[in-house]
Amino acid sequence: MRRIARPVVTVIIGLAILFVAAFVPLSLAYSPTYMIRLMLWQEADVQDYTRFPAREIAAAQEPFTFAHIADPVGAADRVRQAMAASPNVGRDPDTFLAEAQTQAFVVVQEDRILYERYFNGFERGSVATSFSIAKSYVSALVGIAIREGSIRSADEPITTYLPELLQRDKRFGAITVQDLLDMTSGIHYDDSGFIAGDDSQTYYFDDLRALALERTRVDQPPDQRWQYNNYNPLLLGLILERTTGMHVAEYLELKLWTRIGTEFRASWSLDSDDGFEKMESGINARPIDFAKLGRLYLNQGSWNGAQVVPADWAKRSVQAGDKRSAGYYPSSLQKPYGTISHEMFWWRIARPNGEVAFSAFGNHGQYIFVAPSERLIIVRFGMEYGIPAFDWFEVFSTIADGLRNLEN
Repeated sequence: MRRIARPVVTVIIGLAILFVAAFVPLSLAYSPTYMIRLMLWQEADVQDYTRFPAREIAAAQEPFTFAHIADPVGAADRVRQAMAASPNVGRDPDTFLAEAQTQAFVVVQEDRILYERYFNGFERGSVATSFSIAKSYVSALVGIAIREGSIRSADEPITTYLPELLQRDKRFGAITVQDLLDMTSGIHYDDSGFIAGDDSQTYYFDDLRALALERTRVDQPPDQRWQYNNYNPLLLGLILERTTGMHVAEYLELKLWTRIGTEFRASWSLDSDDGFEKMESGINARPIDFAKLGRLYLNQGSWNGAQVVPADWAKRSVQAGDKRSAGYYPSSLQKPYGTISHEMFWWRIARPNGEVAFSAFGNHGQYIFVAPSERLIIVRFGMEYGIPAFDWFEVFSTIADGLRNLEN
């Protein structure tokens, strides 16, 4: 074996020294675990649920199954025909879905499965991670906690439950639970950085409680403008944990997951072993069970006669808001297929036909889309978006329109 040339060895040693010299102070400023995750895992992907520790969530004792329609081939063809009308599809819908890196695509209407297909090695029993779809579950849990009296109201200042924030900045006292839910808290958020970026920290940090309580800062008064901010669900998770006396995953299992007929066990990714739920992401389950959150909100929080989420909370979560006129949202949320808004950790699409659809929505193209006027639920999970993120709302809306027209 030939010896490695001395200059090469010198370069390798020099690079190692530089790496250590950079890693040590950054590890002290953040944490060694955070730095290792950031360097080794890099950009978030759909396999991250296998990397983070997680807290298990039991399935329902009495699972609910959507019915399969008598003519499944004909039903699937109706969905394909409707989807083909979308300018974002432009080819055979099954080919489009596969090429767009889709893992699961499920269409349910009136509790009947019209279309259910899995792609790119994914199967019905495969685990999908939620990314920010988790936020919509957090919203539901807050509504439940308010109904049960654990949280006084959505208008309560967050410092009622997190008083240590006041010790750092009295301005935290003006922020309410509702401000967190509406992404209008005024808390600083900058997703442009790598190591110091808030996206990276809220995703990879190994002590999210400390991150939310000790490293947040206020930029402006609340309720001034909308800004997507992952510190908001972290703070809500802390409030849920303190007021209910339970881990958030346990509260989800007891109050929601086991009450909506879920067929499979699930989990919620944690920041560390036996730590804190990631809150802004990390619910890991099968797509068919994610569809049941859509069914729950399609029925105003009711599940087969039992009011799981308060009806007024569920209705307010998914109805079109009026904050756009106040300049809350960027102009980029105005689309030809509808006006997009976001409150209560749900996305709303005010469609040109006057109807309002709503959706839970997560990174890399995870969606639970509901069109109430068509009694329609569409679930899409993917490895990547495949098309621009908000263009999926156009695809789903086109399917809804097409199915309504086909019925007529």
